[in-house]
Amino acid sequence: MKIKSNPSLTILTIVFGLLFFNLFLENKIILYISIFLSGLGVFSTKISRIVEKIWFKLSFILSQIIPNVLLSLIFFLILTPIAFLSKLFNSQTYFHKTNNTKTTFIDQNKSFDKKSFERAW
Repeated sequence: MKIKSNPSLTILTIVFGLLFFNLFLENKIILYISIFLSGLGVFSTKISRIVEKIWFKLSFILSQIIPNVLLSLIFFLILTPIAFLSKLFNSQTYFHKTNNTKTTFIDQNKSFDKKSFERAW
């Protein structure tokens, strides 16, 4: 799918994002970068397209990295400790409380014919 390109809107978004971060960080370099980018967006559409292309490449690279990092952090920092605590404080799982068997395997003594496999679902 082709992404509709609007370089001036991309530059405007980057500038507002930098100015938003500048409110909290109060860094003059961020302010100067936002002024420089807004000037580029106003005066040169060719450079705006280059900045937009770089911005889209950066967002694609981050979209490949960030979800994996977040899911790994959630797994190792939240789910793994919960599983360890569950094992530590619960000696039996719900299945073992309801059934007195040691396995979840249920033996089926049934003969299968050709008709059994016709409509599996």
